[in-house]
Amino acid sequence: MKKQFVALVVLFFCSSVTFADDSATLEAVERSARAWLALTDTGRYQESWSSASAQFKAQHSEANWTKKIQSIRLPQGALEGRYLAAAGYAKTPSGFSDGDYIMLQFYVTFSKSGLSREDVTLEKQSDETWLIAEYVIK
Repeated sequence: MKKQFVALVVLFFCSSVTFADDSATLEAVERSARAWLALTDTGRYQESWSSASAQFKAQHSEANWTKKIQSIRLPQGALEGRYLAAAGYAKTPSGFSDGDYIMLQFYVTFSKSGLSREDVTLEKQSDETWLIAEYVIK
């Protein structure tokens, strides 16, 4: 009986540590995503490109990104609210290079267009930071 109790305590402790690690990772990823999104919210598009992952930069030149994001964001008006709706982990999702990714979905409201959804994919870097690998607004 004592061995079973000790095993349960160890199992509980290990699962709590894993949950705490996942929670801390999600908080770090969300902070990183929100900091990057704040750049686009304030029209600092070149900075958003500069602070994205190498994979993002390979998909979009700085000039192309600036033109694309301006055409998407300016007509929508000012950001009124952003709410995290979902988060998911993937190991090398389709269309991405090998690595660890977390996909976040935000519901956002803008002054001119109402409710939209932002899909933000972050890629884990070798220094354990998370950088934007993809951004889509629907």
